[in-house]
Amino acid sequence: MSNSGSQVLDNSFHYNFEPFFTIQPNVETRRQQLKAWRQLIVDYYESTNEHILDVNQAINDPLFKNNKISRQLSLDSIRVILNDLHSNGVIEWMDKKQDKCYVYWKRPEEWAQLIHKWVEDKALNSTVCTFYEIVSGDDTVGYPFHGLNEEILIKALKCLESDGKAVLMNFDNNSGPFGQTFISDDFFLSMVGASAAVCNTLCRILVGHLKDLTTYKICCLPLSCLATILVVSLPLTPYTHRMVYAVCVVSAVGIVGSQYALMPSAITEAFGERFAAIIIGLVYMSTVIADIAGAFASQHLTDTLGWSGMIGMVGICAFIDFLITFLLPNNQHLKLKKRLVNRDIKSMKTKTCDEKPCAIGVYTCNTNTTANTMTTRRTSIPKPSLFRTCDYITEA
Repeated sequence: MSNSGSQVLDNSFHYNFEPFFTIQPNVETRRQQLKAWRQLIVDYYESTNEHILDVNQAINDPLFKNNKISRQLSLDSIRVILNDLHSNGVIEWMDKKQDKCYVYWKRPEEWAQLIHKWVEDKALNSTVCTFYEIVSGDDTVGYPFHGLNEEILIKALKCLESDGKAVLMNFDNNSGPFGQTFISDDFFLSMVGASAAVCNTLCRILVGHLKDLTTYKICCLPLSCLATILVVSLPLTPYTHRMVYAVCVVSAVGIVGSQYALMPSAITEAFGERFAAIIIGLVYMSTVIADIAGAFASQHLTDTLGWSGMIGMVGICAFIDFLITFLLPNNQHLKLKKRLVNRDIKSMKTKTCDEKPCAIGVYTCNTNTTANTMTTRRTSIPKPSLFRTCDYITEA
């Protein structure tokens, strides 16, 4: 606890009053008690320049635990106080489980007014400013919003945007990657992203090796099924431990990315090697087009469907991949190989050499061998090979 926060608690009469830590049964007394708690919490968080309250950790926070008088609020009492703060607009819940909340000792609208005044004072209208310049730049030193929590800053800028005084560019309305909004630990999220990248690399190598041992269908079918389950289950992760979210993201990114390693061999199995380079190029070109189209469409779809809807669409695409893979014929590569061999044999049967006298031959009888002079012609002998072979056939 900072010195300023400790000073606020020491100067509070209610904080050192023992009944203050017990929710009073009388309606009027409780109303006054909750009002006092509301003011104390606002003053405390303003003095410490903090904006996020974790309910599960707050039970041991000095704000709710006074060691001098050996009094402490219970978890249920803390929730009663927080519900009162929420009804008065002092806090905003960050998750559906109501385990974390924003503490507004200044509302986003108030921060928006301060930021707009700074823009006008510095003549920065019609210019581009980054988050860093606003909360950490040298030009904002001494202003109340210097060092402001980025999440609160975003809410304030959204207020300015709704009033037509600002425009947010390249802005994602989530605090973390992969559409999650319930984890505020940036280090944890960065570890999830790094682990997903490593898993993607390793899975490509592993899946490529498995493909060499099996076929595309055998290798891709379980991957598509597992990817569908992992992606669809992402919206449920806020109700579990955050490690469940991490496992789902890392596994899904690894599996989905590893399927790119199967494309060249799958194309070769289905279409052969003759035009494989062209077909592979077209397939990868389709992914480029899909990425460009997705970049434009996702902005509008996210506003319409939300992140849960977008994740659901990705899950549907993964399920379609599973169905298409399931409907692929078995042993496609063997059938293709047999078809190519038959085509080569058929083509060689239709081709013969020019019928011109070309050599002196020797033929062999069952009983003895006699050298004779004769005119021969050369013709093709059908063999399952890409090269034409010739033999000498005696002319009658």
